[in-house]
Amino acid sequence: MYAMNSMAEMREEIQSLVQDHGALVFGVASVEEVDKRTPVEHRPGNFLQGAKSVIVFGFTLSTAGAIRAPEATTQSISAHHGMKRIFALNAVLSHTLEKKYGYFATGLPGLPTTGDFDPSISLKACAEAAGLGRRGLSSLIINPQFGPRVFYSAIATTAPLPPDEPLEKNPCPHPECMAQWEKEGTTPCLAACPAEAISGELRGRTVARAVYNQTRCQPYALSSHIERFTKSLETVLDEKDAMKRKMILYGTEFQRCLYDLYWSGIEGRGTCWICMNVCPVGRENIQLL
Repeated sequence: MYAMNSMAEMREEIQSLVQDHGALVFGVASVEEVDKRTPVEHRPGNFLQGAKSVIVFGFTLSTAGAIRAPEATTQSISAHHGMKRIFALNAVLSHTLEKKYGYFATGLPGLPTTGDFDPSISLKACAEAAGLGRRGLSSLIINPQFGPRVFYSAIATTAPLPPDEPLEKNPCPHPECMAQWEKEGTTPCLAACPAEAISGELRGRTVARAVYNQTRCQPYALSSHIERFTKSLETVLDEKDAMKRKMILYGTEFQRCLYDLYWSGIEGRGTCWICMNVCPVGRENIQLL
């Protein structure tokens, strides 16, 4: 096990490993800092007893070409493939922490594990605590360099790594957004959301209010989610006529549900990227994703 006075060196080695695997951002938060931002039942210590630190890293799931594609399906499939990089690095880093450094580690489940849509732990809270961004008007984490286009993963570990400080300055709102708010009373993300799932208010350089309606967002953001298949299957089971049941099973909607599940896995695949794509923060770095 590494000595306590070598924690800074250990952190540098871990950061190099993460960056060598292609991650764009890296940060470390103390468990105490994450706990400030999360409910008791959704804290790192619930997943790893004795956890001291939370390591957070992030990728952009879609390539720059997919972001520019006219069809959302292209970006969706690109993002699904990108998600595999996150899972792979999470496993590599967790095992490295245990086998090389001698500290317990486990990936933190940012996806729901209880059948509803509430995550087991908020990766947004972890990213904020690790100094990688702040929540913007869209409710997404806005990274100063890449905007909302970063998808995060987090690992809890018993290693007491030197933590980063949370960002003091929120990258949101961007000057373009403030100008549009003053002129029209809206911003690019608010105006573009097809579900009207986000709302809020700017006061000068500050996000005074931000509201995210999960129920409105889900049909757009997770149209390939397993819940869609469940609802389609319920329709089949409720149909008493055998011929009509067969027509539903082999019909376009049910077959599309199966196709989506095949490509996405049970975690679902995001199919709406509008609020991320229109955000001006980090837009100049899309070519570097």
